[in-house]
Amino acid sequence: QLDGDVTANATDASDADTGRICNEFKVQGKVQMVHYRNWVVGKAHQYGVKGWVGNGGAASYDGQHAKCSTCGVVIGHVEGESRAVHGFLKAVCHGGPANSYTTGCSTPPAGCYNCPSFYKEYKFCNTWTPSACKARC
Repeated sequence: QLDGDVTANATDASDADTGRICNEFKVQGKVQMVHYRNWVVGKAHQYGVKGWVGNGGAASYDGQHAKCSTCGVVIGHVEGESRAVHGFLKAVCHGGPANSYTTGCSTPPAGCYNCPSFYKEYKFCNTWTPSACKARC
């Protein structure tokens, strides 16, 4: 089920000293083999957030993707100013590049790692959970 309002459903982990919030995200649908991660990196730059994005899900057939474009997920970590993170998550959960679509999105709170930038993870994460893939930047 796709979260109707990401800003209402994303419970934030926050750093009280900086006003920064941090979330994981997992996007389901046709999000692999359609350049979704590249699109997410562009959105991260647009919103000025930091973190990472990667492919995850079932066992990979080529080291980069799940067995089919709808049997995997895009997972990641985002941190930044509250309004920027919420805007980014709304875009990631409800948008995408040509030939993609989303069928579900979750944005649970996460620890803040002080990520220096936002980048695409090239290693396939054989997991459905962002923190099981990487617990850092």
